[in-house]
Amino acid sequence: MSKRRRIYNVLGVMAVVTGTVLATSGALGSSAAARGGHGNHGGDGPRLTATKVTPEQIAATYRKLPERLRHVGEAYEIARQVASSGKAAELLRIYAATAKYLDLDVARADGFAQLPGPQYCVVNVSGPGAMGYHFLNVANLQQTMQTGVYDTTKPHVLVYVPNGSGGLRLGAVEWAKLDEDQNLATDGDRPAIIGSPFDGPMLGHEPLPDGSWLPIHFDRHMWLYTYNPTGIFNPYNTGVVCPPGDIPPPHPQAAG
Repeated sequence: MSKRRRIYNVLGVMAVVTGTVLATSGALGSSAAARGGHGNHGGDGPRLTATKVTPEQIAATYRKLPERLRHVGEAYEIARQVASSGKAAELLRIYAATAKYLDLDVARADGFAQLPGPQYCVVNVSGPGAMGYHFLNVANLQQTMQTGVYDTTKPHVLVYVPNGSGGLRLGAVEWAKLDEDQNLATDGDRPAIIGSPFDGPMLGHEPLPDGSWLPIHFDRHMWLYTYNPTGIFNPYNTGVVCPPGDIPPPHPQAAG
């Protein structure tokens, strides 16, 4: 079976769980090249350089955060990261489009869903931290695959993290791109969004019910809703802890 056909099969599974009809015409899309990676599938890529900001600038950014987010204890630290990112205006526009997903029921109603089978909480297999539970929107991903445009108002994935009381809270928004040649050693099709190159290429984080795995891909996380001590654009959050029973098995191709 060809690499491209395997990708389409995986996307078909994703489409079934979200009730989306997935077209395959131009499915792998196109994108600008950059450099970078994450996890044990490549070195960390270039990140946006933090800039020095004043307490007044942080306070002004804090006031622009979604109201529900301002009530969490870590909101000021998130505001500091947003203000110092050099991309505060762009990130605030992403907040305006995604704050409604602080309500998981709203996310589900808009087409975000977990993959079929066990509900995995993704951890960093080569260091500290975790991602959490991924809710994919196939329609948003398909739109990008067909147009090559990464719409900042339409994330491909919402990452929810354990809230400490048995539920989930929104942690990060994410955009992804399937690697065109499914080769971890090449990165000529790496995209970027708001000037931040995607991490990757990397192995898929979760297995599917048929025993296959999500394909090799690039992704860009933005930890806008749960404070990440290592930065908004770091894929793994060292403050997130996954329940041991929800951690996926090791990828069969993962090193060591």
